[in-house]
Amino acid sequence: MARKADPSIHGRLLAAARAEFSLAGLDGARISSITGRAGVSKGAFYLHFESKEHAFEEVATDFLGTFFRMMEGLNELLETETDFAKLNEEMHRRDVAMLEFLYSERAFALLVFEGARSARHCHLIEAFAKRVQDQVEVLLGIDKKHGRLREGVDGKLLAGFIAGGFDRYARLLLAAEEKPDISADLLQLTSFMCCGMMSPNFMAAVSQQLLTPPPLALPEAREMPDLITPPAPVGGFSSSHVTFGTKEK
Repeated sequence: MARKADPSIHGRLLAAARAEFSLAGLDGARISSITGRAGVSKGAFYLHFESKEHAFEEVATDFLGTFFRMMEGLNELLETETDFAKLNEEMHRRDVAMLEFLYSERAFALLVFEGARSARHCHLIEAFAKRVQDQVEVLLGIDKKHGRLREGVDGKLLAGFIAGGFDRYARLLLAAEEKPDISADLLQLTSFMCCGMMSPNFMAAVSQQLLTPPPLALPEAREMPDLITPPAPVGGFSSSHVTFGTKEK
């Protein structure tokens, strides 16, 4: 008769796996180390997970789910709050909370930002950044509908810029030897985004150029030589599909 997985052990294994992955990365993690941390046998591990990749997937899903749940309700907030000062205060509070969460879980968060330190999971941060960008684009669309965003701003372009800035700041935060003042940093970044960073004199001099940029001077078309067909990718890897590994021997 097949043994049944003990639900109480599952949480211990997830916590142990998270600690092991944070320390050694996915490729360097050992199932024996995970089970040792959890105080269970290897057999117990395989009652809950097919492989260490499967365990990592569940840990990462839980981690990212917690992060993105902090963005829930933002659409409704932007649609209904008419007091701009209150709206800005609540958005700031949410932003700080998300970055505080990343810092509190910085060992595993850094692993996610580094693609699990595994060639097979380097797509992980790209998927995370794309989801952040898509959500920001939706929020900017709501801002534009309610007249909070300047006319003529390309929401998709701006969302990519904001998502890129978030990614870079998060990496600096996670790598910092001492914790910075996240709230103060975000207030400064918000000031840059909303009010600009150049002096009034500079803006007065270049405002016309910024509003009506000159057309790009494109080079004349010329005949291009035949290109060599690149070789087909090896191994069939795709960032949209990952086949997880087999059990550790």
